[in-house]
Amino acid sequence: MQIISPNHQRPVAWKNGHGVTREIAQCPTSQPYDWRLSLAEMDRNAEFSTFPGLRRILTVVAGQGMGFATPSEESAVKPNEPVVFEGDLAIEATLTDGPVCNYNLIYNPERIRADVQVVTGRQNLMVPTNPGRIVVLYVIQGSATFDTAPVAAGDTAISTEIAGTPCAMHTGIGLLFTLDKI
Repeated sequence: MQIISPNHQRPVAWKNGHGVTREIAQCPTSQPYDWRLSLAEMDRNAEFSTFPGLRRILTVVAGQGMGFATPSEESAVKPNEPVVFEGDLAIEATLTDGPVCNYNLIYNPERIRADVQVVTGRQNLMVPTNPGRIVVLYVIQGSATFDTAPVAAGDTAISTEIAGTPCAMHTGIGLLFTLDKI
């Protein structure tokens, strides 16, 4: 198991040059990757980079949210409510009321099946482990225990253990991802 704190996240320029992302983890570490976790800070309206052939799960983890405009529709992206969309989709993001920070999972849907759930308040979970499964916990606010290790707000915990992964959200809110190889 690995816990990655915000201090260890390196900044990476967006592909389109309109912002900066702090990469948390990527597998494999070379391109093309099967999945990548990152935090993106936005302080202005921007066009999102495209990732053809990949799928994205984005969650606003700080700030008031934003609007998404695609060539065919518009929608609101609210704090702590994950949205799933194709990586090749052209998106114009408009901030609702000031800066936001987005937690992103970008993955190859031909190689990975991904799921996310929002964990709030005091909860104890046992995440079943399948062969090749990766379990990720990101603590938005509060604190948690993941596979017996304490996880603070802003930290990401990643487990590739064979047995089930215990997760206890003590206070606050978090994102719990499962990534399964197809």
